[in-house]
Amino acid sequence: MTNIHCQTKYDWYQTEEFVFIAIRQKGLSSADCSVAYDGYNLTVSAHDQVIFSAPLCHPINKESITLTCTPSKIEVKLKKITGERWASLSVEEEEKRPSVSTKNWNVIEKEAENEEDSSDVQSLFHV
Repeated sequence: MTNIHCQTKYDWYQTEEFVFIAIRQKGLSSADCSVAYDGYNLTVSAHDQVIFSAPLCHPINKESITLTCTPSKIEVKLKKITGERWASLSVEEEEKRPSVSTKNWNVIEKEAENEEDSSDVQSLFHV
């Protein structure tokens, strides 16, 4: 099950202070839309239908959420609590990124040792 629910395409970007989510949805006014944040999950609705929902990677200032509707999109402006850079918008996107290398370094080291043992140093000095 995916944690991000969006009926239409969306983009997001950030500054030091804010995160912006642009949801491509035509023909809606600010009166048609609402945004809710429960301390973890951000939900944008239009005409009582959820059009975007995601668990955010980091907390935001709930009182500073701004919702703006233009003829072609809905833009949600979120104020970060800390100025740190977000690696991703949602928790799920961040979990997909591997945090450590999955290489088995013991195998690589053993292969390197075998190559050293099998190489003939004298073959380098042909006269």
